[in-house]
Amino acid sequence: MISFDKLQSILNWTRKNNVKIRIFLKNYPYVLALDKVVHAEDLEGRNVSWIQAFGSKQPHQVLMSFPIGKIIVKMERETLELSDISSLFEIIH
Repeated sequence: MISFDKLQSILNWTRKNNVKIRIFLKNYPYVLALDKVVHAEDLEGRNVSWIQAFGSKQPHQVLMSFPIGKIIVKMERETLELSDISSLFEIIH
């Protein structure tokens, strides 16, 4: 389970380290993306309206409501593919 505070710590890490994280949800046409802000994208990487993608759910509620397919972490010199949030916390801490 991911709390609002944990999601905020991930977002702060992306800002500090100039990293982009895309969280793909299983069998879902939209992606939760974090870089300097939290936003929604389609599978091609284009920004879409949060309401269109996730309705009234807050970002941490999206992560609790949908199973995660994969997480792509794009850093300056490398790109990592992770399978779950706990792997992401290992990287940022």
